Amino acid sequence: MSELKGSHIGQNGELENACVTIDSLNCSDLLSLLTLMSHHRSKDVKVESVVGGNRFNQPSKVSQRDFHKIEGHIFDQLPEVEFIELSVLQPFGINTVLADTNEKNVVAALRRSEVNADATTALFRVALQRFRTQKPIQSSTIRLASNSRITRAQVFDPATKFLPHFKVFGEVTVGRQSEKFGEEELLTLIGHLKSELQIINVLDKDTSFSIADYGVSISNVLLMQGLMDRGVVSQDELRRNTANPNYDAFVAAGLNIPPELPFDTPEIGRVLRSYGFERGVKVTEVFQALVAENVPELMPILMLDLRRIAGIGYYRHLCYHITAQNEQGEVLPIGDGGSTDWMEKVTGRKDLYCVSSGIGTELLGQYFIR
Repeated sequence: MSELKGSHIGQNGELENACVTIDSLNCSDLLSLLTLMSHHRSKDVKVESVVGGNRFNQPSKVSQRDFHKIEGHIFDQLPEVEFIELSVLQPFGINTVLADTNEKNVVAALRRSEVNADATTALFRVALQRFRTQKPIQSSTIRLASNSRITRAQVFDPATKFLPHFKVFGEVTVGRQSEKFGEEELLTLIGHLKSELQIINVLDKDTSFSIADYGVSISNVLLMQGLMDRGVVSQDELRRNTANPNYDAFVAAGLNIPPELPFDTPEIGRVLRSYGFERGVKVTEVFQALVAENVPELMPILMLDLRRIAGIGYYRHLCYHITAQNEQGEVLPIGDGGSTDWMEKVTGRKDLYCVSSGIGTELLGQYFIR
């Protein structure tokens, strides 16, 4: 409420006084006030407004039968993973605290809750609780997944026909670093990527689906973050253009850096340093070596995206992005995953890690089923 005081709304004395009064309330009193307001205002709701609803109230365009088909393939590919049904409400502020999500993009609710806006942060809460109670904790790893409907408050481009609510398959693994610090975390990230590509390949073999092609890019948000910290690229411009697919930070900064490199580039660390990257180079080298050792068949198809800015503040270093093309030639983002710092944020311990990932099952059902 405090941010309203200096706005044009505050020019009205009554509104300004109301904001000051509301801002001074403790949480329980504010909850009582909002509950009472909702109770009274509900009596004035017109029947037609209930029937018409708004953009948040429209049903999905995807049939439940199609979701069932998609989920069946996912379950079959991940028999060892526990799937849970998440609550539609999560603790207020969970996505801002953990994932640096703007609270304006979340639908707030009463009773210290918000509508679930991220399947992976919700899964992380459950995984952390189970991790803390595992015995012996030194050897425990918790891996949970869910195909959940989530809601985002931002307005999507009407051309995309995206609803503010959609289903997404989310997966989270929490665990402890190995003696080779960070290696277990990176191997877990490889496991998430491998599983999601297996799911896509199985869907591709199902004649009900039309996946003409797909691509995978590896990124390290520390590469761009390092350039931002040194002032080589503009942090303000990057944040303004996060959702702009045509924005090239290197071109804008006058840098002679290619947008991407083949992930199997020899001496990739030396190449990155030659372009001026400093932060994130070592972990990128380690990840390249682990992918080459454990899933060498992926090396020829992976690209290292040097321009990625989406995910800064969400992932802590390495992440991946999967796009797919349907028979109509439309290319859509259907998968994303990476390493987060959520375990360290909650516990203060650097020896614990969290890897999260997801597949857009709503997108699969809407654009890839014949």
